[in-house]
Amino acid sequence: MADAKRASRLGVCACGPPARAQGQLETNAFKLVRAKQQEQEEEHARLLTAADRVRVQVEAKDRHADDVRKDVELASIEADKILADQVELDIKIKVRRQRGRAGLA
Repeated sequence: MADAKRASRLGVCACGPPARAQGQLETNAFKLVRAKQQEQEEEHARLLTAADRVRVQVEAKDRHADDVRKDVELASIEADKILADQVELDIKIKVRRQRGRAGLA
């Protein structure tokens, strides 16, 4: 009871801070929450930008990998053609040698 009388003389409620102080606390809390929210929004924007940058890099690397894959396939086809040509020439050489030996014998 004495606390209530003393609080009344000081202009405060015994159950908590005065209304003006309470309002100031709420304003400060709001400012802190808003600052944290802005900080999170800025971090979100930075992360989105970084994600976009990485996505573009991955797409470029995928295109490069596709180009390399195509080059390897073309080189493999060319190597197969060269090998087939070599086999054909080896057969022709063998036939001509046999004909040459047959003509000498």
